[in-house]
Amino acid sequence: MSPDARPPYLYFLSYPRAAFDEHLRGFYEDLEREVRVHAPPGAVRSVNAEPAAMGFFDQEGLERGSDWPAELEGALQECCCFVALYGPAYFARGFAERELRAFEARRNAAGVPPRHVVKPVIWLPNYNVPDDLSHLQFKVGNPQALENVKGLRALKKLPNDPEYKKAYETAVEALA
Repeated sequence: MSPDARPPYLYFLSYPRAAFDEHLRGFYEDLEREVRVHAPPGAVRSVNAEPAAMGFFDQEGLERGSDWPAELEGALQECCCFVALYGPAYFARGFAERELRAFEARRNAAGVPPRHVVKPVIWLPNYNVPDDLSHLQFKVGNPQALENVKGLRALKKLPNDPEYKKAYETAVEALA
């Protein structure tokens, strides 16, 4: 592989714009770190021999003046996994849901089971999943586990609570 060639993004982080805050950015940074630790050597991304993002996150992956729709479409076409941060605005606003549907269409066309490549995460509770997407499992383990009841944002927001911190770290490592 040439020094400026890079493997595809390992994941695409999808979230509604209304959910963006310092906790979401922190989650992305934590996920990046864990993915880099667990990625096979050939999957570690670099550009011009410098480390590059493992996942596509539009707050990092788009430069000023970029063709936003084309960049998103390209990242959706090349990424290996789709991480969807479910919350009240995820299915209400349109863009995030369209990203999920585009990835689902690509996954269906390739015949890949969703459990291998689609990773819905409860970011904020109180959301409504459309019936045709309800087959995507989004609760992990015990339905009463903190990440399933409170959402990962609540766990990220309270890092000084040992129970929340442990649940958050375990969830992020499991995603990676």
